[in-house]
Amino acid sequence: LLKVSEQISSSMRCSQEQLTTKLQQSKIQLEEAEALCNHTKAQLDQARMELDYTRNQASHLQAQLEQSQAR
Repeated sequence: LLKVSEQISSSMRCSQEQLTTKLQQSKIQLEEAEALCNHTKAQLDQARMELDYTRNQASHLQAQLEQSQAR
C-alpha cells in the first residue's frame, strides 16, 4: 500500500510539473502574441496617419486643380 501511495504521489508530482511547464509555455506564447498585437496596432496607427496625410494632400491638389481650371 505504501508503494502504491508513493507511486501515486510521484505520478501526481510529475503531472504537476508538466502542467507548470505547460502553463509557463502558454504564458510566454501569450506575451509574444500580445507584443505582436501591439506592434501590429502601431503599424496600423502609422498607416492610418499616412492615409490621412495622403487624403489631405489629394484634397489640396484637387482644390488647386479646380482653381486653375476655373481661371
